[in-house]
Amino acid sequence: MTPTGSLFPISLALSLLPVTLLAADPPHEERHHPEHHRRHEAQARAAVDRFVATWNRHDAQALTGLFRHEGDLVDVFGRTAVGWAEIEKRHQDDHQGPFKEATLSGPVTRVRLLESDVAVVDARWEICGMKDASGVPAPPLRFHQTMVLERRDDSWRVVSMRAAQFAPLPVPRPR
Repeated sequence: MTPTGSLFPISLALSLLPVTLLAADPPHEERHHPEHHRRHEAQARAAVDRFVATWNRHDAQALTGLFRHEGDLVDVFGRTAVGWAEIEKRHQDDHQGPFKEATLSGPVTRVRLLESDVAVVDARWEICGMKDASGVPAPPLRFHQTMVLERRDDSWRVVSMRAAQFAPLPVPRPR
């Protein structure tokens, strides 16, 4: 057929399809470019900052919205929550109870990008201002937090979160 025939627009569109698909995702080399890496690391850190700020507002619904629908967590007390309903219930109970006037703070100690849209974040956190059921202040709670974040549509969300407290080694120290 000639360029004016009916197959020309279809063949032109098909010939441009690979170019269009390649343009949608940067090449492997570009995704792993240091500047690209720094930008995504900064975005992941900003997502953790949003998490801390939301936690300190004690807004269980907004805090839950920072998780993926199928997200999960294991808190510092060993309690597990899977999915938005359980995560929101856990946050509501905690922020209406012992965390009602508490604050969360602490540094992010490491961000490791597994891919341009998946990060593992480690933080050293402290919760101050907790009270027990009778209103007696509790000592600060210090723990390590590991979060797996995923970026979709330029939004980083928590896929999985694990907290741990470190116990001293049960062996004598060398002299």
